[in-house]
Amino acid sequence: MSFCNEFWHAPPCDFLANLEHAARDRLFSMARPRRLRRGQHVFQAGSAGDHVYVLKSGRAKIYEISHTGKEVILWFCLPGEIFGLSDLPHGNPREVSALVYTDAELLVVRRDRFKQFLLEHPHAACLLIDLLSSRMRMLGSLILAIATADVPTRFAKLLLGLLARYGAPCALHPGCDHRRVELQLTHQELADMIGTTRQSVSSVIGDFKQKGILFVHNHTLYIQDTPALETHSGQVQPDRPLGLTLIRRRPKVATA
Repeated sequence: MSFCNEFWHAPPCDFLANLEHAARDRLFSMARPRRLRRGQHVFQAGSAGDHVYVLKSGRAKIYEISHTGKEVILWFCLPGEIFGLSDLPHGNPREVSALVYTDAELLVVRRDRFKQFLLEHPHAACLLIDLLSSRMRMLGSLILAIATADVPTRFAKLLLGLLARYGAPCALHPGCDHRRVELQLTHQELADMIGTTRQSVSSVIGDFKQKGILFVHNHTLYIQDTPALETHSGQVQPDRPLGLTLIRRRPKVATA
């Protein structure tokens, strides 16, 4: 399985930025703004699917609750991304929920008006096809990994995907080549993403810390050794030359 098709590796799709100017102006004219505080729901499962949403600022997560009451995080949305699309054709009740985990500002567009918008702007419709295809590949890869890979392998794949999608420079020390994941996630949330238990994720994180692969600072994950993480994920063979990896290994950074 190639790097770009692994789950969580799909790059954020900035729908707003990729729109043509005329289409963007038209979308703003038909949308109403909405502001939400951290922890508020945009919509919940069972509610009417009569709007689509574009995230102007902040971050949101899309998740589903299983019949056993377990939360399964499907993906995160960054500024410019669009969501609430699965119920666009028929306006059926929502099967998933969306919650902002920072203060956020959204554009809210009625389903019927958005469908007309797509008819008027074919380029926007093509952007949505690309976005939905990417999400389908991501979720399909996730299902395959849950069915066939052990927990350390799934967790390594998850970290690489989060790093590709939400990675940022370390910033703890000048000149440091380590990378951080710009999402503060609990062990339970990480477990929910790969279909395992919080205890299993905590155990793997402890093991990866001992091996110098990662460390945690202020509830943020920092990746120290990307080559080792790729090896754990099964993406490369252990004898792969380190010069072909994304990040060079550096000495461990002391944590607070």
